[in-house]
Amino acid sequence: MGPTTFTSPTFSTAVTSETYTGYIQGSSGPSPAMALRTGLQVEAISDPELTKPYHPVSMTAKSKFSARITHAKLPPKLKMPTTVKKYDGTTDPDDHMFDFDGAARVEQWPMPAWCFMFAQTLTGVVLHVINGTPPSLM
Repeated sequence: MGPTTFTSPTFSTAVTSETYTGYIQGSSGPSPAMALRTGLQVEAISDPELTKPYHPVSMTAKSKFSARITHAKLPPKLKMPTTVKKYDGTTDPDDHMFDFDGAARVEQWPMPAWCFMFAQTLTGVVLHVINGTPPSLM
């Protein structure tokens, strides 16, 4: 048995629709997923309807926020700062509010973003209490 040859893979940092060939890195052919795609499937993937924000009706109906907040357009690339931690009710709520308010001011979030982002910080018992409260009491 002779020596085994090894071909080192090539790496690309920029992958675009023009440069993507469907080849799995280090393979000699297209991935099975790409090999099975037809023209209709590729057309469906580039459908602009699929790039719109997804707002399922069932989740919108359960929202604790007003319709004005629920349907508001949020800023692109909205991200929670790493300095804001989850709040589970075991620490001082004023500390949590201070941290969250500071981050929201730095990020300059509009009110709808503030509402959605604050809801993302709640966890555990606090989240269950909020989810169990009727919208009319909020």
